[in-house]
Amino acid sequence: MSLRNWILVVLVSVISSFATAQIMSNSSKHVAKIEPINNKSTFDRIQRTRTLRCGYFVAEILKKNVNTGQLSGPAYDIVEKMAENLKLKVDWSTETTPATVSEDLKNGRFDMLCIPIASNASRGQVMTVSKVAFFTNTSLYVHKDEARSADDLSWVNDPNVKLSGVDGTGAVTFMKQMFPKAQILSLPDMAPISDVFMQVATKKADATVMISADADGFLKSNPGAIKVGNSKIIYVSPQSFWMPHDEVKLKGMIDVALDEMLYNGSLDQILSKYEPKAGQYYLRVRPDYMIQ
Repeated sequence: MSLRNWILVVLVSVISSFATAQIMSNSSKHVAKIEPINNKSTFDRIQRTRTLRCGYFVAEILKKNVNTGQLSGPAYDIVEKMAENLKLKVDWSTETTPATVSEDLKNGRFDMLCIPIASNASRGQVMTVSKVAFFTNTSLYVHKDEARSADDLSWVNDPNVKLSGVDGTGAVTFMKQMFPKAQILSLPDMAPISDVFMQVATKKADATVMISADADGFLKSNPGAIKVGNSKIIYVSPQSFWMPHDEVKLKGMIDVALDEMLYNGSLDQILSKYEPKAGQYYLRVRPDYMIQ
């Protein structure tokens, strides 16, 4: 190779190396400027927009007018009051189901499930839970003519017994734990609670486990169709609000708002508005301190 050709090869190599270095440098600078998609927490977004986006599903505690779409009930009043105290706007943006709540929160469809639901181990691994807003009395409901014992419920834990429930609900989880041998007749996650009771009323199922407010709601339209099948309380269920996993700041905000309502009496007033007598449906959280 002549000296001239050798010099040209060296020059081309140097220019090529310099150009490659510049491209990589510019690329690195560009990448460094890209911010993560989820670089802001749900709490930060709420503070910036001053809006709480609510997910919900329809139950006795949160009713929806089929003509106007207006929501009502204890859950609605509690969340609206919390938001008022926090000076936030509430956007009841998304109707969801018990089975899809965790994924919907993970995907950012809404900020909080604004209807209190039962706490359990599986939910606690994928969502952040607020303090307990109240407790509910859970009973076994059976057909009106059921003659099996209300004192000894061992008959329920039998492979021939069918229990009705809606997929993804705490009631189904509880029935599997308490009566592991019984069959679970699971209804789709969008099925109304009334369908569960109707399966019992028509003897398609032997029983179900449900809170008393939901059962009384069904009995208003179907008087005498079902009855309580246990003589003693079988389970007291803590009811809480649910948020995306690891949202510690958001949990702190909601917990403090619930505490404020507990101690100023507004939480009790809201719950009392929706029950025939205080404590019939919604068992109150005991304050840490009470004035004597």
